[in-house]
Amino acid sequence: MELLVKSAPELKLFSIIAFRPRIDGYEEFKLEYAGREFDVSKVWVYSRVEDGFFDLIVYHPDFNEQESNIFISGSYILIDMALGEYDVVKNIRYIDHQELPENPVELGLKPFADLRKVFDEYKMTNKPLKQDS
Repeated sequence: MELLVKSAPELKLFSIIAFRPRIDGYEEFKLEYAGREFDVSKVWVYSRVEDGFFDLIVYHPDFNEQESNIFISGSYILIDMALGEYDVVKNIRYIDHQELPENPVELGLKPFADLRKVFDEYKMTNKPLKQDS
């Protein structure tokens, strides 16, 4: 993808980028996707660093296995908005999606709005995964 973008011609009215960038204000975002609402204020996350790798579980209040593809796709859009697609693809080893438990704070979950801060702290203290050219 990166090579394709580098070889693209320069266009006066368009900028071609390889990956979806971070979006400021993602913490306030609500996404309507395939008939489901993804309200960042209702989504929670659990992250861990294991062997230097960042792993993530996204918890949605309405998650169900029958519609898991919808929740996975919608959640990836939110994660890309928070972290930027490049970091999601290159620097997260594992992402899972589950139903939000009744007691997220007691279980050590964090609001989705905190994801960027948690991830950026990880990047500051850990070597990024090997980058492809």
